[in-house]
Amino acid sequence: MDIKTLTEWMEQDLNCEMKLIGRDAEMCGRRVHVAAMVQDKEETVLYVLAKASQQREVKQPNRQIIKDYMENGLVNMAMLQVNDKMFFNDDVVLERLNEGGVKELLIMEKLIKAGWRLPQDHELLGLDWSQIDWIKCCFHPAGGKLPDWEQADVSVAWATHLKQHFIEMPFKIQMEDGKTASACEKELAFSIEDADGTKKEAVCYINRIRVEDFWAQKDEDMQMKREMLEEVCPRGMVYLVVECECTSDLYVQFYESKYLRQVQDESAETEKELLGMLTGEPKQGPHGMVQQEILIPQPVRADEKEVWVELFTVGEVVPECRENVEWL
Repeated sequence: MDIKTLTEWMEQDLNCEMKLIGRDAEMCGRRVHVAAMVQDKEETVLYVLAKASQQREVKQPNRQIIKDYMENGLVNMAMLQVNDKMFFNDDVVLERLNEGGVKELLIMEKLIKAGWRLPQDHELLGLDWSQIDWIKCCFHPAGGKLPDWEQADVSVAWATHLKQHFIEMPFKIQMEDGKTASACEKELAFSIEDADGTKKEAVCYINRIRVEDFWAQKDEDMQMKREMLEEVCPRGMVYLVVECECTSDLYVQFYESKYLRQVQDESAETEKELLGMLTGEPKQGPHGMVQQEILIPQPVRADEKEVWVELFTVGEVVPECRENVEWL
């Protein structure tokens, strides 16, 4: 932080338009408090507060950080419509209220000075800031004046997304010479619960564990990515790729168990990772289902003998839909 940046933020605040809302609503199955909408030349932001899904420690393990993000259904917002005005989503940022920096404090000060207040009996009023989610829904500039939210018809369009179920099932991977690996368990059986409480049994079949040593690749494209690779996977480390199939059309994600237990140092930057499913043509696995190739985001030492990982989540595809916001 420096005086120049602080001055720019404060000058920007002087040139923005604000509409106080101050109403509770149910959005994506969660009770939230919609505080205000703010618009400047660059973006329109809807500020939302919500009670954290569970009690939090000041320093959280990665396991809980990932859960908090995945449980925030508002990240799937594609478009917000207030009467006949539409706001198209650019990004949704979730953090604990006490994690915000100077800019967030300036925003809170501006809201309070403009007259925003929580009712005296509101559940958020007496909560410690570490127990409150601060959600910024950022939209592309819509132009014109902000709409009047009083008596407004408000709806949200949700993009196609994955509904995540937390499985957290550990299993061991044996490694040999940093070049080959195998899972000690070939079938991971679990159950998931639908919204109505109905349980559904499922199985993840581990077909193969592949060792991916990006440093050993000699192609020209890989040479161009050496600098980025150094940041996420130092020399002497490799990635593990799980080739698997899953019943019920579920999409899986694995994490290293040690990583999930770790607590990130507050002064450290967010860890950089390679994420997600590897690209390639879909192909059928030996069990007759689409084979998924999932890269475990955390690299491991090539000379490791065994690595514990977790089938952390499975995701169900939820098609895009539209929801009328219910004011409470």
